[in-house]
Amino acid sequence: MLGLVACGGAPAPGAAKSPDGSAVAAGPKVLKGSRLSMWLPDGMYRGTRLLALRLDEPLLVVALAEFTGEDEAGGAQLLAGMREGAELPQAEETTRGDARGFIGAAPGINGMTKQILGLKSGKTGALLVVQYQAGAEALAKRILDSVRVDEHAQLDPLQLAGISLGDFAGLEVMPTLSQPILLVEKGARPPLSSKALRFTLVNMPYPKADVSDEELGQMLGGAIGDLKPDTERAKGSEFQLDGRPAFFMIAPGASDGEPVAIYGFIARGQDTALVGFGHVGVASAEKDLPRIERLVQSLKFDDSVLGPR
Repeated sequence: MLGLVACGGAPAPGAAKSPDGSAVAAGPKVLKGSRLSMWLPDGMYRGTRLLALRLDEPLLVVALAEFTGEDEAGGAQLLAGMREGAELPQAEETTRGDARGFIGAAPGINGMTKQILGLKSGKTGALLVVQYQAGAEALAKRILDSVRVDEHAQLDPLQLAGISLGDFAGLEVMPTLSQPILLVEKGARPPLSSKALRFTLVNMPYPKADVSDEELGQMLGGAIGDLKPDTERAKGSEFQLDGRPAFFMIAPGASDGEPVAIYGFIARGQDTALVGFGHVGVASAEKDLPRIERLVQSLKFDDSVLGPR
C-alpha cells in the first residue's frame, strides 16, 4: 500500500515501454477489480503488473492503492495512515464527488513533479500518486480532478493484480488493501493469531534489468525475513507456475516469538516478480502446508490487465 509512496510512487522513467497500438480513447476509465474511475489521456497504458499507468510523451505516471476499513472509522484511520506515510510537506483538504480527503505536493524522482491525492468515501478509499515532467501539468490536473471512488463497488485485489486462483483452499482475500494481497481463513479477521494460516501475494519490481536467479532468491528472502527463516533447515525446489519459472521454499521460522512453518515462492515475470509467502503453526503444518501448495499451484496470470485500456 504505502510502498507507492516509499518507492517514489511509480516506475522510473524507462522502466516500461509502450506496446504497439497502445493509444486509447481519452475518457473515464476503471481498472479491472478497482473501485476508482478517472479521466485518462490518449496513449496512457499499464506497462507492468504494478498498479501504475504511464504516458510516455509528455512523461506522466499515475500509481494507485485502494483500501477498505472495517467501518467508516477504520477507513478514516487507513486514510490518516496513508497521509502520514506520504510525508507531505503541506496538504489541503479536498473533495471528489462524495469522497473527502487531502491533496499535496512532494519532491518527485528525476526532477519530476509529484502530487498525492488521498480520498475516502464511507469505509473505502484510495491513494493516487501522480508524477509528471514539465508540459504535463494540465493533464495531471485533469486526471486528479476527475477521480471518483465508488464505495458500493467491490474491490478485487486479485483481479486488479492480474491473478486468478482456481483453488482458494478454504481461504479468502481480505479487501483491506489492493496490494499486498492477504488471504486468510474464511471469516477470520484481525487481530490474527501468530499461528493462524495466512498467505500474502505481491507483485515486486526488479531492482535492475536481467535479474539473476540468485537475486530472485534474495528478493524472496527479503520478503520472508521478518519470519526469521532457518535457512540451514530449509527445503525448496524449482517448479513451473502457470508456465513461468518459479522457486519455492519451506523452512521453520518464528512469528511473534512462536515457532511457525514458512512457505514462500517467487515466480519470474517479464517486468515484475510475483512473490507469495505465508506461515502456519507448527502443530498444523502437516495439514495446512499442502493447502498453501494447492492454492499456489492453482494460480493463473491474466495478461489482459497489461497494455492499452
